[in-house]
Amino acid sequence: MQISEQGKRLPKSVEIRSFNRPVKVAFLVPIEENQISHWILDGIFYEAYSRWGGAHSLIIPFQDGRPLHDNYMPWLSCLDPDFVYSFVEIDELMISEINQQVMPIEMIKHEILGKPDRWRQFIPKWPHGFKPVHSISTLTSPTANYPGWLDKPSPQVYITQSYENDAERFLPNNFGVAHDTSTVTYGQSGVFETMCYCAKDIPENNIVGNYRSDN
Repeated sequence: MQISEQGKRLPKSVEIRSFNRPVKVAFLVPIEENQISHWILDGIFYEAYSRWGGAHSLIIPFQDGRPLHDNYMPWLSCLDPDFVYSFVEIDELMISEINQQVMPIEMIKHEILGKPDRWRQFIPKWPHGFKPVHSISTLTSPTANYPGWLDKPSPQVYITQSYENDAERFLPNNFGVAHDTSTVTYGQSGVFETMCYCAKDIPENNIVGNYRSDN
């Protein structure tokens, strides 16, 4: 017979409930305006969108080894991330400060082999044996219509962008450039189509979307 601290007998069986939740990640990124910084965002968005549509992912800009603003630290504490993933160099003092505030499971420094020449080299790499649950929920109801439109066919077109077009950063900086193993998001017949913003010199036989746009 088991007795609790309050002197009451414990039940013979104990019900335990568990549930999945998105892993929480804080990404530390450089604030400098250059190609590498843009590719880092592309890599982060690609990976984050695969985890429940990007839920519970925080991006903190760093400058000279510190957050761009001190107010990012309370935000970091509020998220209480499972992992802190860094694309910047931080010293032992900063590491200790982060560890004291949130005590993540692990702090990971992104490593690149060779010379960086494309955004896929900046996709976050997880420790061996750890694989987050993937769930893309960005297309919640691709066949939904507004009230009053139910009797009219309505095309479902989603905008994507090919990674080759690095001159314009609005789409990749806000929505990423890919949600799958391919370089762009492809349409699904009968469900939705895609319009891809891409460079003019991409060969016509390269499938980058149902439609193309360069402006």
